[in-house]
Amino acid sequence: MEFPLPTLAGEEKKLSPDYVRLSGASAIALRLQSGRFARDFEFGGINLLLNYDNGCLSDCGYCGLARTRPGDYEDKSFIRVDWPLFETDQVIERMAKYEEKLTRLCISMVTHGSAYEDTADITERIVKKVKTPLSLLVAPPTLNRDRLQHLKDLGADMIGVGLDAVSEQVFFDTRTNVPK
Repeated sequence: MEFPLPTLAGEEKKLSPDYVRLSGASAIALRLQSGRFARDFEFGGINLLLNYDNGCLSDCGYCGLARTRPGDYEDKSFIRVDWPLFETDQVIERMAKYEEKLTRLCISMVTHGSAYEDTADITERIVKKVKTPLSLLVAPPTLNRDRLQHLKDLGADMIGVGLDAVSEQVFFDTRTNVPK
């Protein structure tokens, strides 16, 4: 088995697009982290999350990465699982190596000024080496119609948009520090 060396304190910041977080299960499936699944099955869905030192700038009431959620960003969790950090090119090489076991890839954006450009960069890198279908979970504040089309043209076959609420009132009730 292959596992990366641990990160040492005091090293340079490891930010997207050169670094991404992987769900713990994805890291295990790509043999980047030790572990095993409770049942004997092939885990084919690989989930990547952009990484920035100041995290996500949105403040969705339901999200573990919300800007005003207590705690340091490093201690927050997107969906209550570990999200270890890896070099993007290393992740892509592993996806190519284990591609026959993969069923879908997904890049999750966060709301950040660099998120669109970094997602486009990572999407291009992935589709050059891996043919597995690629989904994007996008952050609406960073996008417009042209940017969505560009991401599709780069090779994303599905683009999902998380909806904060079903009405404007619910939106403001579940978000903090949002001007009306």
